[in-house]
Amino acid sequence: MTLPYSQIPPKALKVPSPFESSISEDQISEFKQLLKLSKIPEPTYESLQEDGRFGVSHKWLTNAKNKWAEFDWYDFTLLLRSVLWGGCARKCGVVFILWV
Repeated sequence: MTLPYSQIPPKALKVPSPFESSISEDQISEFKQLLKLSKIPEPTYESLQEDGRFGVSHKWLTNAKNKWAEFDWYDFTLLLRSVLWGGCARKCGVVFILWV
């Protein structure tokens, strides 16, 4: 039998406590600057293979860098707060998967 999410398991080593997620403008600016300055190497035979046998492909890395550049940290923080504090997630039964 499983417990509802609102109940802490009896054998839990730590009891969760409320916290506020925040990302400062300085941290976001620094990240964006570092991202902008990061270089993706020229494509090679290995990096052009998209089957994963040689690791991350050039296409994947380029797309990932572009997605991070477009990422809206302010909206993400609001979404995270709404999930943590109940917000729409609890009222609407919405499930969020956060890839961090």
